[in-house]
Amino acid sequence: MYDNIIPKGDDKIPAKLLITGLANSGKTSLLKPLKNVLVFSRDGKPFSLELPHVNVPDYGKIDELLDLIQEKLDAYKAKMGEYPDTLAFDSVSRIFTDIETNCQNKFKGYDVWSNVNMEVNKFVAATNELMEAGFNIVLIAHAVFDVDAKKFIETCKGSFAKTGGFLSTVDYAVNIDIVGNKRIVTHKGMHLSRTLLEDMPEKEDANNFNLQTYLDKIKTKSEVVQEKWSI
Repeated sequence: MYDNIIPKGDDKIPAKLLITGLANSGKTSLLKPLKNVLVFSRDGKPFSLELPHVNVPDYGKIDELLDLIQEKLDAYKAKMGEYPDTLAFDSVSRIFTDIETNCQNKFKGYDVWSNVNMEVNKFVAATNELMEAGFNIVLIAHAVFDVDAKKFIETCKGSFAKTGGFLSTVDYAVNIDIVGNKRIVTHKGMHLSRTLLEDMPEKEDANNFNLQTYLDKIKTKSEVVQEKWSI
């Protein structure tokens, strides 16, 4: 679908990252340092950061959202002279809820969740296709604390949740939480965080975390793996 799009960027393998956190924990604010980014905001309120963005309107099926992505990428290029390097989706939790609601309005019984799965898979496949086209992908997801499981989980449902949710689609994920009067970013050691970078701390103050720098480090790591170990 996005074969004709060539982002400016560089020749390194793009990065894909998931950001999770409770409501009002500062997930969106982590986007502030991003350069050459286009944010697709679907979070129930207008996007507030001074970054290029699209306030995504209501849509009836995921194909309409994917067409909007294409349209706005072309609009970005027309305005900026080149495609963005990074695409951020804030939030994929709301996109999942949109899919669920749309399917419940159109289908009954088993057909609801079979179509939810198809729509979600189509969206995930599109983000992977955009990554293959050369864009960094940042996904933002809401988390809640599951008292029974005693851990943070994503808010998605059904078989997609059972197979790991959006966390299962990435190798890198950070969780942001408020501890006392500080916002803490967790890279490893809890359910909704993971990293392949050995030099990353388990946790760090959000004020010391730069998302653009982290994406660049992920890209460098992926390039080393590709050059050294790809057969």
